[in-house]
Amino acid sequence: MAKYLSIFLMLITAFFSLNQTNVYAESNPKVLLFIHNITDPPNLELILIEEVGVMKQILEQSGFEVAVVTLSDGPISAGSTSIKPNLKLADVEVVDYEGFILPCFPTMTVSPEAVSLVKKAVKEEKPVAALRASVAILAKAGVLKGKKYAYKRDSSEPDFRGAIYSGKGVVRDGNIITAGICANAATYYGLKNGTEALTKTLIEAVREKTEAKE
Repeated sequence: MAKYLSIFLMLITAFFSLNQTNVYAESNPKVLLFIHNITDPPNLELILIEEVGVMKQILEQSGFEVAVVTLSDGPISAGSTSIKPNLKLADVEVVDYEGFILPCFPTMTVSPEAVSLVKKAVKEEKPVAALRASVAILAKAGVLKGKKYAYKRDSSEPDFRGAIYSGKGVVRDGNIITAGICANAATYYGLKNGTEALTKTLIEAVREKTEAKE
């Protein structure tokens, strides 16, 4: 009898543990942090600490699960700092995430993979946040047309035609969130880094959509 009672108690414990795990998972929405990396950009360690690290920390402290993806599918390291991706870019399913955030990684060429990811996210009405140089990815994806945006300057590049430049501070227009001052720019120009405000605005946008579904 004691044996059967022991088995019964084990099953009950497993049942409640499983339910608690499911509740925990459901209460932690996922955000994808996409790093459009290039080979050794200026002040890479600063970017990893003051942008990627800050974004991840704020999101996790706010109850979000963060998945990191890099364009190369490999880790990015500088000094004593290293960021490792959680999955490959090809394995990303946009539907699995409630929001997307892109730190500033200066590059002259926007990858088609990044453009495709942004297009899918915006099409599925997911909030997308981009910092400084990564705003060019949104422009290339065509999702800034008719939208207000922040950037390092009022761009005359073809990809930005039809978009409404609104300064360097954090700008939100619906599900599109942008900021024109990154960690590098803040250090160089003596301005306030927009990473924290951008991340918090993304959190606000995601929570608004979540509450609207309830």
